[in-house]
Amino acid sequence: RHVGASFSNSSTIIMTDEDDRPPARHHKVWVPPCALQRHSVLRTGSGAAAGAPALGPAGNKAVERILLVRHGLSVGNVDHSLWDTLPDHALPLHERGKRMAARAGDVIADYYRELAATGGGPTGKVKLWSSSYERARDTGRIIMDRASNVIHEMCDHPLLVEQDFGLFEGLGFSRAAKMFPVEWARYQRIRRAGGAFWARVPMGESRFDVACRVQLAFGTFHREAISRGVTDVVVVAH
Repeated sequence: RHVGASFSNSSTIIMTDEDDRPPARHHKVWVPPCALQRHSVLRTGSGAAAGAPALGPAGNKAVERILLVRHGLSVGNVDHSLWDTLPDHALPLHERGKRMAARAGDVIADYYRELAATGGGPTGKVKLWSSSYERARDTGRIIMDRASNVIHEMCDHPLLVEQDFGLFEGLGFSRAAKMFPVEWARYQRIRRAGGAFWARVPMGESRFDVACRVQLAFGTFHREAISRGVTDVVVVAH
């Protein structure tokens, strides 16, 4: 489904299907597959003018925008049997996923052109951070190709990788009750008692674990704003 929601400060959240349907007429922006979330942070001072740089508490540059992009369709999304033969981190993009990434790159380039035309472009550098998984790196490289005029550099960040599903990795959830009956029963008890957010997958992570490590990655973004003037961040993850 397509969902678009506008907030104050020009923030927009976009979710898209993996097809070519345009959004409903009332949507503010259509972002193609590789769903993009866009947030413009509050600028320092209640009366700060549009286009004024976002500043941290010490007057240093701060992160102005974070664009979140989900990786394109992977070969594992198309052929589920590959999850039994390839490690999750090694699954590359499917050809269709490469087209999704290219379209996402075009949308990002257009977005920054629109900002520049209105005088609201970034006041510092734009950097792309990707998950260390191959499908996210592939997506990031293609986006860089299509938006190289606005994105200055790309790095991967191990804290942005997919949740580790441990014993239930790949097709494990559909077979867990038979293959790991004791572990599956315990996991289900924890989910029922405490909720899915807190339940840790055997030999893997809970959603809580993922949230904690991703929060640490955001510390990297803020430190780079202060030390290197990276005010806009494109994150390609899961």
